[in-house]
Amino acid sequence: MEGINSQTWRDNLRLYKQAEKEYFITFGAESLDYVYLWDPLHVDSDDLAAGAKKLRDAIRTGVPLDNTPPNPDMPEIIY
Repeated sequence: MEGINSQTWRDNLRLYKQAEKEYFITFGAESLDYVYLWDPLHVDSDDLAAGAKKLRDAIRTGVPLDNTPPNPDMPEIIY
C-alpha cells in the first residue's frame, strides 16, 4: 500500500482515470453509477490499479460491469 503522495499512487490514479474515460466513451457517461470497484473509505494505490484493470477488461470484452441499482424500485437514490 502506497500513500497518496507517492509516485505509485499518482501513476495508478492516472491509469485509472484513463481507463475510466475510455469506459465512459465505450459504455456511456452513467455506466459506473452503481459499480463498486473498491471500498470508498479505504482506497489505496493497489485498488486503483485493480479498478483500472477491471475497466480495461470490460472494454476489451465488450461487456459492461453490473450497474444495477441496489434497489431497482428507487433507482434515483444512490446508497
